[in-house]
Amino acid sequence: MPDRFRVHDVDIKQASDFISINAGTTYNVTLGYNVYAPLSFGKDLSLTFTQDIENLGLDYEDVGIASLTLDMVLVNTIPLTFEISAVCLDEEGNEIRQTRIKMSDSIKAGSPESPMELPLTITVENDLDGLNIDGLRLQMTAKSNAEYEGICLNNKQGFEINDIVLSLPDGVKISLEDFNNEEE
Repeated sequence: MPDRFRVHDVDIKQASDFISINAGTTYNVTLGYNVYAPLSFGKDLSLTFTQDIENLGLDYEDVGIASLTLDMVLVNTIPLTFEISAVCLDEEGNEIRQTRIKMSDSIKAGSPESPMELPLTITVENDLDGLNIDGLRLQMTAKSNAEYEGICLNNKQGFEINDIVLSLPDGVKISLEDFNNEEE
């Protein structure tokens, strides 16, 4: 849900029922209001949300993994094109900037009737001794344009991340000397 709404061109309607009031009588009056305000994309709309993929538990500093690949399918049923970025996370949820991430950078607009799917591959590389990441933070950002202005938001529109697969394209390198030194 957006943090802020701007409302304009509001029509207020009131029922024109008349009632009789007797002097000296106490009345309890209850007022109730309903607001029916369909939300639509305006010219200044900016929509940003993040999704953390956590608890990967990739503590591979000791076994020498320099890269990993996450494959997933993004499904967009929101009528906006989203720009996508990602950063690695440590166990506390802090961003790790020493890694390089390669990925495609946008998913086209979709709709509930015609969802847009994007097979996304995220490659994470590290120049240090090994990777030590606990997750990824995906950030999706969209801005409205004239093509989508006035289209209403509804509960069938959304963004999904499906079929997440982790692979190690360079394999694993284990130095047995490190294990022998620990026993001494």
